[in-house]
Amino acid sequence: MNRIANLNDRYTAQESLIRTGVEMILVNDPIGESLNRTVCKLSRSIREHELNALEEIESAAKALLWRYVTRPQPLSHNQGIDEICRAIQQQVAHFKNKIQDRALLTDLTESVKQIGLGDPLTGRVLLESCQEVGAKNAVVVAASRPATQDLRTWLEPYGIAVVTQSELARLNAHFEITYAVGPPKFFGSSVVTSPATNELSYLLPSWFKDRSIPLSAISAHSEGKIQIRSRLYSVGPALEVAAKPLEENLELESYLPQPIWSRPRGATTEHVEEDRAQARKIYLSGEFSIWLDDGERIRTIEIGNPPGERVSYTNVGSIKRGTFLLLRQGVSEYGALADASKKALGNLAREIEFTQSNWKQALGKKINEHSKTYIIKQLEMEGIATPNRAFAWVEKDLICPQKKSDFLALLRWLQVPVEPTLSNAMALRRQTYKTRNDIHRQLEKSIANADMNHLERNGFLQVGYETEGFRGILATRVLAISPDHEIVPKSNLRVPSSDRSARWLE
Repeated sequence: MNRIANLNDRYTAQESLIRTGVEMILVNDPIGESLNRTVCKLSRSIREHELNALEEIESAAKALLWRYVTRPQPLSHNQGIDEICRAIQQQVAHFKNKIQDRALLTDLTESVKQIGLGDPLTGRVLLESCQEVGAKNAVVVAASRPATQDLRTWLEPYGIAVVTQSELARLNAHFEITYAVGPPKFFGSSVVTSPATNELSYLLPSWFKDRSIPLSAISAHSEGKIQIRSRLYSVGPALEVAAKPLEENLELESYLPQPIWSRPRGATTEHVEEDRAQARKIYLSGEFSIWLDDGERIRTIEIGNPPGERVSYTNVGSIKRGTFLLLRQGVSEYGALADASKKALGNLAREIEFTQSNWKQALGKKINEHSKTYIIKQLEMEGIATPNRAFAWVEKDLICPQKKSDFLALLRWLQVPVEPTLSNAMALRRQTYKTRNDIHRQLEKSIANADMNHLERNGFLQVGYETEGFRGILATRVLAISPDHEIVPKSNLRVPSSDRSARWLE
């Protein structure tokens, strides 16, 4: 199907939804309702009584509820359910005698036990619905990539297609109906505004009260905006009416496990020692984390690009949840790059190290003896274009000022001999660039042979790499970024370490 025909089909499908509306299959699931009620009580109690020690239990409980709603396949195809249930029970046993409201944890334990007693009703309804219209006529869209992989493993043997939301947007195959597994809030507006099929059904628990249909951000400001009505269809045993209503219309993040951050050990305004730096903690797939400083760039992977064009450098400020980082394990990338460059320079390396250390020490002495304002003013008088960068030039990973004219002016101001300092710095810069390019080519070769589907599915991948000093390359997805900076040793920057704090964020 060509792009124009596909676009016409999308318009036809949208007209159909405007005319007939979307169907919401409300599954009356008492087991899920019990768990949801307990999780809401737990979250409310943690907020009201500042029970911070229970945040990890809350995170695990939310992960269980999220999985139960978005991956309703039989328990035989849902091993993650059992893992989370065991973890919650272990944590409850640890804290049960340490808090006053023991009944709350008792209720959570009972709800978790009920989850493991039978397959989710939503999954049975989904399979029956697809088979009723014909497996080849239905396409299932999942709320997340991990959910897509799990639902595929279960449904593809039945001949039922399962796609991510982005894959649904590019879908060219012809289907009659789309089944979205989860409440509308869990999906983007394109599922409705650019539908792939003439019919759309959401499968969601009846206890999930926010059933609003997401529309595009501009629709609220447009005349004659699209109105999509919903048709409600209830299945399963009737649920008892709750004595106290649950919270409704929460943001999506309220239903998701949230990262747990330690309290910052250092404020961003305090003095930072030379061997330390300000950095933010980042949780990564595979139970890893790193400390990321505010440097200029970091190596990333664009998994959708063709082989040979996947590895790139990205500004640190552009890193966000879902970005794939490419990290060297054990030692910072700068340290490995510097070692490889020195080895390539041979006998000249020792002389370069001496002259680099000499001018950086002279600059560091000036900075320690005078105020920041004085330093900047003096460098401006010397004609240096970026005087405020002087405080970064003392760092080992910055070879010298970017402009040669700035470096010459700086050396004269420091009263450091221009030669061989200038020539050595230029030689080190050339070799560093060459080494970095060689590494980039080798990484591209390794990434070209790596399984991108595995990386997308599991969130992390150990990449085989042969260049000396760069063994142990980890490709991993960003799960969460701390809002606060902390002061940490520079040796810890950008080096992945094991960290189970984010295990429920996947």
